[in-house]
Amino acid sequence: MIDVANLDQAIAIAARLPSASKGTVEIRPLFELSGLPTTKLRNSDLYVHQFMLLCYDDAEHWRSVGEAAHRAAQAEAAELAQQLDANHQYLSASPLPPIELATSVRIRDNKRLVTDGPFAETCEVLGGFYRIQVHTAEEALAIAAKHPGATVGSVEVRQVHEPSEIVSEDHAGHLPIFRHTHSRTFKLDATQQFFNYPNRNLIMNPSKTQLIAGWILSGLVAFFMAIVSASGKFAEWEGKEEMFAKFGYTSELMMKIGIVEVVISILYLIPRTAFLGAILLTAYLGGATEVHVRVGEPFFMPILIAVVMWVALGLRNPTIFKLAKGETASSSSE
Repeated sequence: MIDVANLDQAIAIAARLPSASKGTVEIRPLFELSGLPTTKLRNSDLYVHQFMLLCYDDAEHWRSVGEAAHRAAQAEAAELAQQLDANHQYLSASPLPPIELATSVRIRDNKRLVTDGPFAETCEVLGGFYRIQVHTAEEALAIAAKHPGATVGSVEVRQVHEPSEIVSEDHAGHLPIFRHTHSRTFKLDATQQFFNYPNRNLIMNPSKTQLIAGWILSGLVAFFMAIVSASGKFAEWEGKEEMFAKFGYTSELMMKIGIVEVVISILYLIPRTAFLGAILLTAYLGGATEVHVRVGEPFFMPILIAVVMWVALGLRNPTIFKLAKGETASSSSE
């Protein structure tokens, strides 16, 4: 999507795209649809990926059913956008005007060719799009299946890659294309598959407030484990040998335990390994609780740290809270 003053500027930009010299760049204006949420910024969470839902309409069908049915479908599409926005999955969406208003741009023999209308005649034309952020292709497909246009046309699901992720034209040409049709079957146009995340109905994205609170608490947990607790195992201080002997450990062994604390804390802070880090940290704190009980000291601190650690992770990824309540993919879909 681009924001320009007029069609001539859009044509000039389209002519500079590599696709114009090898194929065709089709320009379509956007228009506002009542009920659509405002455009959102992309979530920076590494687990979240952008997808485009390209909604192809059967123009003859909508002409035959009448304007009232078409407006009802548009209202249903806007309602779907509101649901996605409530789930923090919505980025942007827009219907497109009739295909007759399209402008096609090609570059042939270093000459710019501009024609009115679509680049190819087809019974299904691009009628609009959604740009969403989800965790998996399967989740994007499930959303595509809810679009009202999927019952009479089709919704094509394409992953949106950042420019830095496209390492070569050959790589970009082999991106997977998923297609949902009115028969509710899926067609995979490329053999490459990716993101096999279980229980897609459980996936939730955090709000900005949740994310900030989660990272603050996570930082406090990591600070206590990697700095406060681990540093005491590395530094020399009076009474160190006696305290470690009380726990039944030597200084050499406690130094190794300090290294474990630092490593687990790092794993917990890295988004892709946060869940693994949380599990390892839970096991470690369980052992620490046992030691405090065995020597007759208060044992609430390791338990408190474990609770804060899981709450922090749940704020960073609300899916944790749903799993903690025992929700499953089947129960979420009921």
